Amino acid sequence: MGLWDNAYEGPAVVRKFGPNDSMAYWGVAYEPYAKNKKIFRCPSTKRVDDWPEWGWGIKYQQYFKYCSYGLNAYIASREQSGKMHWVKIDHDFKKHEDVIAFQDHIEQLLDDNGDMFYIKPGASINLTQWRNGGTLGNFPDAIQECFRHLGTSMTCWLDGHVSGIKETKGEDVPAYWYTGVRSGG
Repeated sequence: MGLWDNAYEGPAVVRKFGPNDSMAYWGVAYEPYAKNKKIFRCPSTKRVDDWPEWGWGIKYQQYFKYCSYGLNAYIASREQSGKMHWVKIDHDFKKHEDVIAFQDHIEQLLDDNGDMFYIKPGASINLTQWRNGGTLGNFPDAIQECFRHLGTSMTCWLDGHVSGIKETKGEDVPAYWYTGVRSGG
């Protein structure tokens, strides 16, 4: 159940991945509690990132059906010696109500490479990875998938509350919503 199926290795080979498998969708870790993978499918989703299948392949979408939400990688990993290491949720975050846990998104893992709603240093707009002509090419529906509820991304915060973030180009989204670190401290 990594990306709930193992689409990476060719035709669908249904194989159950554990929560620590690098190919597993992050929701797999919650399977013992959720009991039903359908909670990881937003009914409003039209398509999701079908990585690691390169391209925008409709034929692969069935394997990613239950992968509608993007996990904030800052809450699950930490950089050590120039490499990212997966850890349990970082209890060092001071204000859980100010840190995004996961949200409606085209991508399953928000790893701060132009896939978060804030504007990265040096950029003039957010979501550069997913905008047409951006770092990965053309994805005409990607931004709409991030804000798929009437122009809003439903967002779950680390303290468990849910709120909507209106479609934005990033000017109104602070980086600390992802990193947990406010400027100057």
